[in-house]
Amino acid sequence: MTLFTHQNPNQNNSDDELIENFWAVIPAGGPGTRLWPLSRSARPKFLLPLLGDDSLLQQTFERLKRLTAPSRIMVVCGPAHVASIARQLPDLPTANIIVEPSPSPRP
Repeated sequence: MTLFTHQNPNQNNSDDELIENFWAVIPAGGPGTRLWPLSRSARPKFLLPLLGDDSLLQQTFERLKRLTAPSRIMVVCGPAHVASIARQLPDLPTANIIVEPSPSPRP
């Protein structure tokens, strides 16, 4: 049984070609300092279009949509990036954006 076959990267799989019971998690975080000054904490590299017109996050999401439905894709991020992620990924259910807890202040 073949779960996934090669196809045009701009073409989505039909529902019957998706991998059954497959969930994807995209970690989208970090301070955004490695590509400074292009990437900063308010504009981390995953939100930037470094390789084409779409951001790295959008490109990853599009690749994963060929494997599973958007309802089975989760994005984990910090609170500062929730709105930007929701804007960039309108097909992602908002409930699938998981916000990391902020560190508690130490006494």
